[in-house]
Amino acid sequence: MRPSHQLILAAAIAPLLAAGEAAKPIAALSSQDITIRRAAVEAIQTLDDPAIPAACLPLLKDEGFSIRRQAARAIGSRFFDVPADQRK
Repeated sequence: MRPSHQLILAAAIAPLLAAGEAAKPIAALSSQDITIRRAAVEAIQTLDDPAIPAACLPLLKDEGFSIRRQAARAIGSRFFDVPADQRK
């Protein structure tokens, strides 16, 4: 992703996070656009929302290597927040 695209997407997602609306970036994780997925996972990876680990599971199989890495980082030690039936 070009730096200009990354900055534009980060700027678009930042106000949502500031407003406490983590659900919108979480919804962006399933976007068809790889650039949007990457910006969304980057924006939420350090948030303390229990929905984030489960939302990031599908990204572990993403086509983008950096998205996979960021998704693994977002899940991190919160892996056990994911319901057992979704961890398979």
